[in-house]
Amino acid sequence: MMTPLKFQKVWDCGLEHNAWLKLCDSSVPVDPFYTETAVKSLDTKGTPCNVTAKTLDVLKTFAEESNAVDLSGQNPKRSDAIANFAVMIAQDAKGFACTYQKCSGSTQTKFVCLYDTLFVLEQVASILCVYLQHFSLRMVADNQTYESIADKSQACDACPANGNKPKCIKYLCQYEYTLAEDAYPWPICYDDMMTADMQDTALYMHNYYRKLIATGWAKDKNGYAPRAKNMNALEYDCDNIGEETAILLNCTNPKYTPTSGYSLNYEKFSLDVTPLDGLQKAISGWYDQLKNVDLDDKATYTSQIETNAKNFANMAVAQATKFGCAAERCQAQGYNIVACQYNSPPDIDSPLYEVGKPCAGCDKATTTCDQADGLCVTK
Repeated sequence: MMTPLKFQKVWDCGLEHNAWLKLCDSSVPVDPFYTETAVKSLDTKGTPCNVTAKTLDVLKTFAEESNAVDLSGQNPKRSDAIANFAVMIAQDAKGFACTYQKCSGSTQTKFVCLYDTLFVLEQVASILCVYLQHFSLRMVADNQTYESIADKSQACDACPANGNKPKCIKYLCQYEYTLAEDAYPWPICYDDMMTADMQDTALYMHNYYRKLIATGWAKDKNGYAPRAKNMNALEYDCDNIGEETAILLNCTNPKYTPTSGYSLNYEKFSLDVTPLDGLQKAISGWYDQLKNVDLDDKATYTSQIETNAKNFANMAVAQATKFGCAAERCQAQGYNIVACQYNSPPDIDSPLYEVGKPCAGCDKATTTCDQADGLCVTK
């Protein structure tokens, strides 16, 4: 009988996206220190098609590889006969994801899992040699899958402390998981402490809400806010605004005041809320402040709006062209925090934007009109 494993695995959406892209495009990179299972085909023909059941069938075939070898010995090792099963049980694999996709022009649905670990060669020189020769580093024969123990009662003994939370549940170590930073597509930069998915989410949500304002579909307290004729589409600035925002979120010495020339929104969440979920909740919550106020026919930034919808106003300034966000997990302090800064703060008693037909006020020299969204896009 195999001895108990150690770490509970965590689903990582970044790994899922990376694996999904790779299924139908072999040019998509996978970090050399991650490990893929074999790509399998799912039989999705027929009606109805239960993809969940088909997926479980594949995972069962991975697990059944364990029948091919004796894993009852001390510190069981990986072999080609258990290549897929070995990565499933690898002690060092904490993050993982599985995905499937039917590629264009194919009748097959492909399935694969991706793990954030590598069964490394024993010599660092060997790793460098393989890497430099552009071979794909993956789990190789004779790598140890996990450190075995004499009895399952000892499974929790070596688990690291987990703050105020249980360090072990059902014989599996609990821990603070950090999202895979090297999953593709890569972040625009790493200075804002955000993943590519978080950066994309921030950009999409901000411009979606600015589109609603521009086209007259933004609901305020008693109806709809007036349309905007000069609403710029925002660009995500990671290297400057994102990095400067990240500096503000120092857990031991936070500074919740905007960088000079910027406006700032921020929100704290419990540690149970993931950074991505927190970012989504924060941005939607800032926008929803519009429901607390009525914008007048000139979209004036009044003292009432400053008091009751300041975060919304920061998002809605038409002249803003760039913004950046950051996220920080403050484990010792017991919270997660996300923040965004914008390069054009609102001015009290001045319009947030010019009221009128969408795009009618776009600067023709520097922008073009996105007819569908009603936003002025930088050329």
